Amino acid sequence: RVLIAYRHAGQLFMAIRSMDGQWMIELADSVDNSIVGIDLDMVLVGNTPFIVHRDSGARSFRITTRRNNRWISAAAPGGVFDNGVGFRPRIWVGRDQVTIIHGDVPPDPDIGSDGNLYITTINQDLDGVFRTENLDAEGHGGGQAIMNFESGLLIAGRYRLRSALGFREDGLELYKLTDVSSIFSLEAYSSADRRRTFKRINLESDPFGLPIVGFSEEGSPFGGDNGFGRVCFYRPNDTDDDHVPDVIEDELGTDPDRRDTDGDGRTDGEEILIDGTDPLER
Repeated sequence: RVLIAYRHAGQLFMAIRSMDGQWMIELADSVDNSIVGIDLDMVLVGNTPFIVHRDSGARSFRITTRRNNRWISAAAPGGVFDNGVGFRPRIWVGRDQVTIIHGDVPPDPDIGSDGNLYITTINQDLDGVFRTENLDAEGHGGGQAIMNFESGLLIAGRYRLRSALGFREDGLELYKLTDVSSIFSLEAYSSADRRRTFKRINLESDPFGLPIVGFSEEGSPFGGDNGFGRVCFYRPNDTDDDHVPDVIEDELGTDPDRRDTDGDGRTDGEEILIDGTDPLER
């Protein structure tokens, strides 16, 4: 099947293409005198979709899912900030819990500073209480992604700060929220550097469960950078380019500096990922 969540006429819809190629469209969520389905993100748990999306009227976000052949939604409380919260939300569902990362809505998205980055959780049945914590302050929450990793989560989030005094900073950070939490700086640019606007941030697992970070890097619309733009990604180090990261080769005992450890004519990656054979035996 193919599932597409989208916004139309201020409402949230789900389009489902069945195995025979037929499409079915369902109204998933609607709120009177408001626009929902903004900045939506969706994950599938088994065959069940979970969608997070922003509600303009409540100035917060909603979680929409399907239970017993009907759509249900839970509305998160609004924020204390003027423009609300739920900015560019991303969703992860695991361990009977739904986790949302989101920002408060900045006054001038992608032009001025970002605000705060939050992490909000609720039970998977959506009948519990929303619990929200501030993950990072001032200059965060303008673009983020989330995935599971080891015993916890990885979050990629941008840093964007603009001040009336001319202070400028752009960055991209990786938050590791596990038994031992930490923050890594992936990209960092000060006032002396060319301006960057990080968008379309995404996190996915490679075949070994290691993270790949993808994002677009766009110039500022001010200062002559209108034509500047790149699509970038980070992936685990793979010295011999055999599609098996060095850290996995260390675990398996293969040579991270040699594409074909056993010399049988098939690379280590081809043997592990395609053939299902032992890269240490000819």
